[in-house]
Amino acid sequence: MTFRSVAVVGHCRHHDYTRLQSRLWVLFPGHSVRWLTTVVLLFVTMSEVGEGVLSDSFTPGHHPHLYVPWIMALLATVLGSAFYNLVEKLNRPRLLLILGLYHILSGGFKLLRLSHLYSRGVSTGSLRFQLTWASVLLYGMLVAVEGYVLYKNRYLSTTPVEVPVPNDLQDEAMRFALPYASLPSWFSFSWMDWLLLLGYKQPLQAEQLGRLPEEISAEVALDRLTKVYKREKENADRTGKQLSLWGVYIRAFLLSREFGLSGFLMLMTQVFLLISPLLLKLIIIYVTMETDKQTEESIILQERYMVSPWEFLQNGFVLLVLLLVVSVLRTGAQATSMALSFKVGKMLECGMKAMIYNKCLRLPSWLLENDHISMGQVTNHMNEGCTVLNFLIFLFHFSWASLFQLIAGSILLYYQLGWNAVLAVGFLVILLPVDLLIMKKMHDVNTQKMAKTDVRLKWINESIQGIKLLKLYAWEYLFVGKVTKARKDEIKQLYRHAGWNILAIFCNNASPLVATLIAFGSYEYFNDQPLTSADAFTALALFYTLHGPFSEIPGLLGLFTAASVATNRLGPFLQSLEVEGVGEGLRYGAKAGQMNGNVTEDNSINESIRTNFSNMGQHEHTEDSSDTKFNSLRAQEDYNLADDVSVELRHGSFTWEPESQTANISGINLVVPKGKLTIVVGQVGSGKSSLLSAMLGEMRTLEGQVLWNKKYNTISYAAQRAWLLNASLRDNVTFGLPFDHVRYQQVISACCLQPDIDILPAGDLTEIGEKGINLSGGQKQRVSVARAMYAQTDIVLLDDPLSALDAHVGSHLFDQGIVGHLVKDCRTVVLVTHKLQYLEHAHLVVAMEKGRVIARGTLEEIRESSPDLHRGWMEAISECVRQIDEGLEPDAGPLFQNEDQKPDRWKHQGSGAAVVAEHLLQNRLSHHLSVSSLAASVEDVWVRRTDWPEGRAKKDEKKAVQDTQYGDKEKLSDGELGKLVETEERMEGDVKLTYYVIFAAACGLHLAILVLILQVCKTGVTLAMDFWLADWSSSNADFYYGRNHTNYTQGNESQPMDFPDATGYYITGYAWLSVGAIVLTAAAVAASILTGLRGARVMHDRMVHNIVRAPLRFFDTTPTGRILNRMAGDQGMLDNNLPGEMGLFLSASLKVVSAIIAVAVITPYFLIGLIPIIVFYYFMQKFYRATARELQRIESIKRSPVYSQLSESFGGLSTIRAYRAEERFMEEMMARINAAFTPAMYMMGVECWVAVRLVSHHFK
Repeated sequence: MTFRSVAVVGHCRHHDYTRLQSRLWVLFPGHSVRWLTTVVLLFVTMSEVGEGVLSDSFTPGHHPHLYVPWIMALLATVLGSAFYNLVEKLNRPRLLLILGLYHILSGGFKLLRLSHLYSRGVSTGSLRFQLTWASVLLYGMLVAVEGYVLYKNRYLSTTPVEVPVPNDLQDEAMRFALPYASLPSWFSFSWMDWLLLLGYKQPLQAEQLGRLPEEISAEVALDRLTKVYKREKENADRTGKQLSLWGVYIRAFLLSREFGLSGFLMLMTQVFLLISPLLLKLIIIYVTMETDKQTEESIILQERYMVSPWEFLQNGFVLLVLLLVVSVLRTGAQATSMALSFKVGKMLECGMKAMIYNKCLRLPSWLLENDHISMGQVTNHMNEGCTVLNFLIFLFHFSWASLFQLIAGSILLYYQLGWNAVLAVGFLVILLPVDLLIMKKMHDVNTQKMAKTDVRLKWINESIQGIKLLKLYAWEYLFVGKVTKARKDEIKQLYRHAGWNILAIFCNNASPLVATLIAFGSYEYFNDQPLTSADAFTALALFYTLHGPFSEIPGLLGLFTAASVATNRLGPFLQSLEVEGVGEGLRYGAKAGQMNGNVTEDNSINESIRTNFSNMGQHEHTEDSSDTKFNSLRAQEDYNLADDVSVELRHGSFTWEPESQTANISGINLVVPKGKLTIVVGQVGSGKSSLLSAMLGEMRTLEGQVLWNKKYNTISYAAQRAWLLNASLRDNVTFGLPFDHVRYQQVISACCLQPDIDILPAGDLTEIGEKGINLSGGQKQRVSVARAMYAQTDIVLLDDPLSALDAHVGSHLFDQGIVGHLVKDCRTVVLVTHKLQYLEHAHLVVAMEKGRVIARGTLEEIRESSPDLHRGWMEAISECVRQIDEGLEPDAGPLFQNEDQKPDRWKHQGSGAAVVAEHLLQNRLSHHLSVSSLAASVEDVWVRRTDWPEGRAKKDEKKAVQDTQYGDKEKLSDGELGKLVETEERMEGDVKLTYYVIFAAACGLHLAILVLILQVCKTGVTLAMDFWLADWSSSNADFYYGRNHTNYTQGNESQPMDFPDATGYYITGYAWLSVGAIVLTAAAVAASILTGLRGARVMHDRMVHNIVRAPLRFFDTTPTGRILNRMAGDQGMLDNNLPGEMGLFLSASLKVVSAIIAVAVITPYFLIGLIPIIVFYYFMQKFYRATARELQRIESIKRSPVYSQLSESFGGLSTIRAYRAEERFMEEMMARINAAFTPAMYMMGVECWVAVRLVSHHFK
């Protein structure tokens, strides 16, 4: 030992000791086998110490040599373990030679001792002989492990094999060391020490957490799910069966090695849990026997006595040590099992979130426009759906572990109590059909509740999207009423679910009490002897063991039903139809990669993501052949377009309806020339925008084909409703491409954006907010066009970009941008517009009417073929020029719509923007259309005024105000000056008492007090039952041993009671106490859940009213996803988790208090030892809560960006797909999911850390 200590010190002097603080923790070959063998060796050595002490107690005199050597051996084994741990941290395998020599010498010593025992004729049945044999075998295994490491690493040779350091450990940003921690560190969670120390010293920040290892990421999870999903989909299609997501979950995650190890550790936890009551019984028997032996003579001692294994296990002190060891092993095994299960469950959650977002990027516009899939539904999928799957995996092992506990506990009860235990367990089994019925009802209610939640989230999202419109017309409470109505419907389902949940909790809390009453009441009838304290408390411990599974059944049933509902909802969503795509050859050529913003190939991109998008357009459902004709995927025919053709539509008929056979545009035959300007004109509703959507594959193809040039097919697209990112103006223009200053300035100048940039506080680095909320309609449209120009694509599709611009700005954009920039660069341009004065510049003019192409060709060709049409265009152009020359506002009405076609209301009330807005509002509301589309229509009418001539004065005034507001902008950096979206608010430190009071007030102070009173009464009655049972078993023991002193009180006199009368007396009292406990349990549970739901309802209503009353500035600086996170994620916690958790917290706290009172009454001296325990627990919880609290806050904040990107992407799917930016957006979503994944994993590690140290059974 001294030699090894000197070696360690010498090594630390010759090598930089700071390496001990490094993160290079390399695990040598045979690491797990070595540590498991060492743990068993420690236990054997402890047993040798105990055996020596007991043998010495039975032998006359004192013989320290019987146990002192084994104490030294125990210390040496501990030091050897620490030494090996140090060697692994240093990655110095040559130091293992010292450890190998020690094991050889120790094994040789044990062999000599075994030979000595043989020579003395010691019986092989003695404990000392058996422990020595075990030591020899264990040291032999350790020597074999050392030889294996020497063989693998050759660390004694001149060319040793270097143990490679994983890439994760070489990255300073990776601080989650669970996959690389040693077995003891893994079991004790000491790898979390640094985080708890850091969190105790200062509030944690997200940056301090770093990243997770590569194997624990959303990319890996999505890759697993995608591969299994595709394989299961192919099998289902081949066999004609329905695809089951449960099979995907199982094959992707539940069959993994980690999940299997978690199950094994959970099994060991249940074994240790059942051993504890048996050890308790042996301890009680030992105490009882020792009490009775105090008056007897001591046994005759031998000269040299060796205890047998049975005598060793009958000793109370040995049993206490075993009980402690079992408790530590049980807690460590359970904590490790839960951590592994949580990791697998969280991987499934993150993978499903990524899969849902991946699916969203491929959803066709016609599904979204017709509300077949809404933003609220997708938000609910990503929030509640994925979260419940996580918890299902997390608690999956509890389901079979509960069944194991029930079976094993029932068997032990039978051996403990006899046939009366069969009656008690039979009663519990009879209640199982009731639980199944409740599970079915909860499933039905949960399905309805999720549908109502979809509706509520949809209305909330729509209200947020159109909040500017609602405030302009003071219609906030119109949509508050919609949200409130949806919330009332959801609350009804929550109360129904709570009712069934209360019934389930009542049945499963009452059933163990009734079963205990049956077992104890019938004990004497079946066993012909009184109930002793050993039997009573052992049986009571077993009943408490059974109570655990029965109390968990309602939660597990609710979890399974919620997971079933979520899976049933996710299945149709993931198998819904997908966008058809934009033709062969476009997706992943070299230019397509550039369009994604990836100039060079990035091997870190998950291959499954590429495969997913490359398969875009393949329908998930098997439909009729007429429904599945679409673009290039309809048939794999070979086609070759001429080099001067960019895109061709052949006999195309397309529709926006998912199941309709009526085409919105039909009979389309069109050839778009390469490098030319094509202008599409027509009336409002004639199908111009639909034509572009059909080209992009956004519509459902009924007939025909859309063919693209295989060589020149990259696209940029400016939608009719400009879609912008919540980023700076520069980022919106570059859209993921590298910043080219010269090209960028050319585009800015061509789009006439420089004057607008000059008035922004930070120039083009100014955040322009979600959907460009701080820009006018014309500015947003010009940014969208600038993005299309900046992208170096072959084809540019512009959907009516000039409609939101005044004549001068529109003319400059057309001349300098479209003609002077795009056409000059020989890029193919397809322009949809109402501005007929630009037709003379077109190489091809396409006129549409009622969904058909009525004319096409150059302007001269159309003049010859359709003179009436040409004459109408010329008259419209002349009238527009006259209005501009006279300084009048151009007519905002539809292009070919005469005065007779206008609604009567418009004729009489004028054509002002307010009248147009009012008409649109009433018309859209009558058809129940979404408020977001409504807001876009009305906003277009209003924002156009800012680009009309009289709007110039308003712009100048706005510039003057901004110059005054930002007069000191030289004092601020561009990043600070241009920042619009505020950082999400986060508290630090303890949660203030004010917030608890606020929630209690929302629940109702009188109801909160009632819940507390009921919980106290329930705990008091339960404590009384324990005292009653103790008195009952004590009286039975007195009668059994002939010490009958049982009295009962009659009047003011205490009189002796015969034993049969005492039995009836105690059974009656226990029965009444049981009834009281059952009634109070039901009342407490019902009050807790219903009171919590009331608080959740009040908090939701307050939050909705506060949101609609917030100023517009709040919505400018707060992303929609952040609000949706509060309304979906946080509100879901209030609705589904907090009511039950509140009752559990009160119940657990009062149980601790009652246990202290019970022990203090029986053993007052316990209070002396309780003081340091309370102090230890106080500082431990303070140390733990400092980190856990901040991790919870970080996780909540990091969820918001996920919903923000989902909301943002949902509004621009056609633009994202046109630019082929799906991969880039998918990578960004992966990064955001991982950012929320990181604090969640640390949170589980922290909880397991404190659970192991408090040796607690109840933890989450």
